Amino acid sequence: MESNNHDNGIRTATSETFSNIQQNRTLIAGKFTVEAPLKPQAVHGLQNMNQLFEYYKPEISVELESANRGISKEILKFKNLTDFDLTNIISQSSVLKNIATKKKAI
Repeated sequence: MESNNHDNGIRTATSETFSNIQQNRTLIAGKFTVEAPLKPQAVHGLQNMNQLFEYYKPEISVELESANRGISKEILKFKNLTDFDLTNIISQSSVLKNIATKKKAI
């Protein structure tokens, strides 16, 4: 899929479009973390996806097992929607990069 840059700087697949949130609209976003928040939090003033990611700074700590190094703890960070793409997740992890390299060699 081809990628485009839109006005708000988000690189998205051609079939997807994100734009600034209109002033008379409400964006509801969940904080998907290992430990769910105790109560919802109202955040005002966020007008686009970049601001949403900058505010919440989503990340997750994962344990990955490799054949030769045992268990490795790594933190995956997400700064925009494209960071959830498999290729971008692999690029953040030395264990996953190693596996992908070996897979390509086969």
